[in-house]
Amino acid sequence: MFASGVGRFDVQCVKSLAEAQTAISKGGMDVILLDLGLPDSIGLETFDKLHSTVPEIPVIVFSGLADDRVAIEALRKGAQDYLVKGQGDSELLTRTIRYAVERQRVELALEYERNLFRSLMENIPDAVYFKDCESRFLRISNSQARQFKFASPAEAVGKTDFDVFTEEHARPAFEDEQEIIRTGAPMVGKIERETHQDGALTWALTTKMPLRDGRGRIIGTFGISKDITEIKVMEEVLESERNLLQALINALPDHIYVKDTASRFILCNTAVAKFFGIGSTDDIVGKSDADFFRKKWCGSFVRRSRSCLMGRRRR
Repeated sequence: MFASGVGRFDVQCVKSLAEAQTAISKGGMDVILLDLGLPDSIGLETFDKLHSTVPEIPVIVFSGLADDRVAIEALRKGAQDYLVKGQGDSELLTRTIRYAVERQRVELALEYERNLFRSLMENIPDAVYFKDCESRFLRISNSQARQFKFASPAEAVGKTDFDVFTEEHARPAFEDEQEIIRTGAPMVGKIERETHQDGALTWALTTKMPLRDGRGRIIGTFGISKDITEIKVMEEVLESERNLLQALINALPDHIYVKDTASRFILCNTAVAKFFGIGSTDDIVGKSDADFFRKKWCGSFVRRSRSCLMGRRRR
């Protein structure tokens, strides 16, 4: 038991590195006070052997050697502190132990957060990126690096959209980011047409936000872009097919139309529009027979439509 005016600790003493490793393997250790002059190990090699075995436990080097060079090297290797025997009292030792334990807890929490962020940036299929106030890339995800055909995300650092996209896309993207930096207002769900310098064309659904420091000051932007190229290509194909169908039925002299279950027009050809004396088929969509015929005729049309629906349902 080790006690002082500001703390109380249970202390287990061992006489060699081998005994220390055995004791540590049993668990329950919060901090290690390590003497660099043990019978079976001497110098910083002792620290290396112990720290590599249990890197999650903070180690305070407790040495009889007052050597700044050794002390700095121990800290560089990961020691929480370096104390010289005979210099300081129990109060100093207690504070050092408490600080070491808390510092290690904070470092482990930060490492956990870094691992989460690393997992996100390495595996998310969407493009994630961080930029400074000049819209230069600070960090990009692996998927973004693949889209840019970079060997690694690090290759993007310092570059801008102008290095990978044409002026057609890079300029409005830059202006959007500068507006975010100026106002602090995010840009959410914008569909962007991306023209690449190698001639490729892609589409993205993009959200960008202001990047702030610990004081809340805007220091850049960050965003996520989801590739929707396949969806846009499908939309264009469907639009082309709709236009082809409309052109085909407009070329026919017969009256062709489609109605919903409430007998409202959802599609018709120009022959129907001419019959109603209307210049555009779009002006008919959403209307019903009641908008064009007398009421006594409309009832008959509706009954026929319902009869067709009922017959279809019986089948």
